[in-house]
Amino acid sequence: MKRRLIEYILRQRWLVVLVLIGVCTMGVFSLLRMPVDAFPDISPNLVRVFAELDGTAPEEVEQFVTRPVEIAMRGIPGVEKIRSTSSYGLTTVNIYFRDDINIYLARQLVAERLRLAEERIPESVNMRHGLEMGAIASGMGKILAYYLEGDGYSMTELRTIQDWIVKRELQTVSGVAKVISQGGYVRQYQIRVSPDKLIEYDVTIGKVIEAVRRNNLNAGAGILERGAEELVVRTVGLAESLEDIGRIVIDERNSIPVLVK
Repeated sequence: MKRRLIEYILRQRWLVVLVLIGVCTMGVFSLLRMPVDAFPDISPNLVRVFAELDGTAPEEVEQFVTRPVEIAMRGIPGVEKIRSTSSYGLTTVNIYFRDDINIYLARQLVAERLRLAEERIPESVNMRHGLEMGAIASGMGKILAYYLEGDGYSMTELRTIQDWIVKRELQTVSGVAKVISQGGYVRQYQIRVSPDKLIEYDVTIGKVIEAVRRNNLNAGAGILERGAEELVVRTVGLAESLEDIGRIVIDERNSIPVLVK
C-alpha cells in the first residue's frame, strides 16, 4: 500500500505540488486573520446588576434588595449561576450565562426580570437610581483616563461641561462601553431649612420636600378646541431660577401662603 502511494505521488508530481501550494496559501491566509493576544480575555459571560442605597446596612441591603433580585433572576434561560455581594449602601448581583449565549440577549432577559424584582422591593427602601445594569465590559477592557482643564473655569463649570457635553459625545463613539465622571463639583440647588422657622410655621421637612417636588414640574391639561383649531393647554411650573424655588408655596396660615423663602 505504501509502495503504491509513493508510485502515485511520483507519477503526479505537479498535482502534489499544487496541493502543497494550496495548503500553504490557506495556512498563511488563516494566520493573518487569526486573533492573537498576549493575554486572552477569559472573562465570564455575565450581566451585572447593582443598586445604591443611602445609609442602609448590609443586612437590610441583603434582605430587601439583593434577595428579591436573585429570586427574580432564577429561571432565565442560559443562566449557570448567580453570585451577589451586599455591603453598606451597595448591592451587586452577577448573573453568569453560558458562553454560547449572546450578551445582548442576556441583557434583554435580565432587563425584563428587573421590573419583577423592583415590584418585590419595599417602597420604603431608598434606592438612589433604582436597579441598574453594568456596562458591557470585561476585565481585559482598556481604560482611558482624561482630564478637563480650562483657564477661567471653576471646578463646578468643568464638571458640568464633562457631564453635559464631553460625556455625551464620547458615549457615541464605537467601542466605548461607559464613561464615568469623577472629581469636580456637581451643580446643585440646596434649600437650607431653618429649624426655628419650621417650628414657627408648624411645617415639617416632609412638607417642604413634597411641596418642592409637586411644584417643580410642567403638566399637560388636554386640548381646547376652538373652531377648526386645537389649542394645547399645559401648566408651566418647572423652576428655572433660585427665585422660582423661593416662591414655591409650602402651606398657608390665615390665608397667607408660607413660601420656601
